[in-house]
Amino acid sequence: MELSQIFKDSVRSNKVFFEALDIVRLNSRGNVWLIGGFLYRTLASHLYSISKPEVDFDFLIEKPMRIVLPTDWEGKLNRYGNPKLVKGSCQIDYVPFEKVHDFLGRKTEKIEDYLSGVPLSIQSIAYDVSTQKVIGDVGIDSLLSKTVKVNDRENARIYAQKKEKDLNYLIKEKAKSLGFKAILV
Repeated sequence: MELSQIFKDSVRSNKVFFEALDIVRLNSRGNVWLIGGFLYRTLASHLYSISKPEVDFDFLIEKPMRIVLPTDWEGKLNRYGNPKLVKGSCQIDYVPFEKVHDFLGRKTEKIEDYLSGVPLSIQSIAYDVSTQKVIGDVGIDSLLSKTVKVNDRENARIYAQKKEKDLNYLIKEKAKSLGFKAILV
């Protein structure tokens, strides 16, 4: 089965995901991509029977708008200064595309730029909300080969420094959390 269909089937009855998606759609224009752990962990949970992910969603927003939230949601800021929308245990990181350079350390104009710049291979995957397609060859390969390795060396180094951990330790930690093999630098 194709990964896009696996993802759609996996979230079909996930009311929290669709509530988060509705909020993001109402507060953005242009393209929107689901990125991060919820995406790759949802796929890994289906493919390899690992535990399902938390309700923590990361959305990359091409054209952000002024955020208007339902009354039961609260707006905060994440560590990068981007909006974090919270309702109970559900969290949405609302990442404006123009702010991606703040954590990748380089100019990013296309989704391909984002995918090539994330620190680890498993992070180089996205779900295009409008086309309902999983994209990102490196991330897809990482998922299917059950491996985690460096994707962008400089950003991986910076990522490790920010976490105050050794890069190889972070690779092992991420791989272990997925039951994958760590490919160290």
